[in-house]
Amino acid sequence: MNITSPGQLKIKPIADRLGIRLYFGKTNMRFYNYIVIQKSNAQKEWQDFGHEVTHHLIHAGNQIYMHPLFKQLQEYQANYFAYHFCAPTFMINDLSEVSPHILATHFCLEHEFAWQRFRMYQNKLYDERKRYYVL
Repeated sequence: MNITSPGQLKIKPIADRLGIRLYFGKTNMRFYNYIVIQKSNAQKEWQDFGHEVTHHLIHAGNQIYMHPLFKQLQEYQANYFAYHFCAPTFMINDLSEVSPHILATHFCLEHEFAWQRFRMYQNKLYDERKRYYVL
């Protein structure tokens, strides 16, 4: 999609590029190429969009008829992917300084979401450094 900076991370243009029909409603859900996002603040809507895009891109079927463990797996995958979708690692790498506050500001994230993404990023850096010391 040629998205290279946080300023390009906008719901409507990304939805259009992915062929997603976007609506605002009372609950968050994905149905075929439709995504419904609950009207909220910009940060929450962006995070919810990231979650629902995961279902659109990698999941199939109706969760109503799924085994609870399979539904739980899909939700875990969507939550995990949303952190990386909403604040991509390659963009975080380009920041001169990284903190939860900076992530929240640059990527339009709620504070708790930014804290969790910061922890994930720090763990990634730690794991990468560890690999270089293993003989």
